[in-house]
Amino acid sequence: MRHALVTWTDRGGSPAAGRARAHDDQGPVLRLLAQPESRYDSAWVLSTPSSLPASKELVRQMKSQVPQVELRVLPVDDPSDYEQLFHALGPLCRELRRSHRAPAWSLDVLLSAGTPQAQTLWVIWVQAGLLPARMLQVIPPQFVPVPHPRALREVRLDI
Repeated sequence: MRHALVTWTDRGGSPAAGRARAHDDQGPVLRLLAQPESRYDSAWVLSTPSSLPASKELVRQMKSQVPQVELRVLPVDDPSDYEQLFHALGPLCRELRRSHRAPAWSLDVLLSAGTPQAQTLWVIWVQAGLLPARMLQVIPPQFVPVPHPRALREVRLDI
C-alpha cells in the first residue's frame, strides 16, 4: 500500500500566520514528517497565492523525506472564507478520491496546518465519507511534555 499526505502549507503569507511559532519550531508539516511512523510516497501541499514563496521553501524541505511532493496553489485570497475554501477544496477532494483509491492508497489529511476554517472543511468531508482519509494532528511543541510518548495523534470523531 502507498501512503499520501494532503496538507495546507504551514508557512502563511500574512504576518499573523507565524506569530505564535517559536523561532526553532519547524512547523507542523515537518514535525509530522519527523515522526518515525510518518512515511509517505507522495504529498500535496496546498497554498494560497500570497503564501507561494514560503510554500515553495516548505516543498523543497519536504522533498528530502517524501519522494513526490506537489504544490497546489488554490484560487483563495482569504483562507478564512468558508465559501472560497469550499469551492477550491471541493474539486480537489474529488480528484483525490479518484487518484488515491483504497486499497492501493491510504490518504492522510493534516489538520494542524491551515486556518480553522480549512480544518473544519476537512473534518466535514472526512466525517461525511466524501474524502476517505485519516485525519492527523501534530501537537505543538509547547504542549508536548518531555518525554512525550507521541507528538502525533489521529483525530477520530465517532458521532
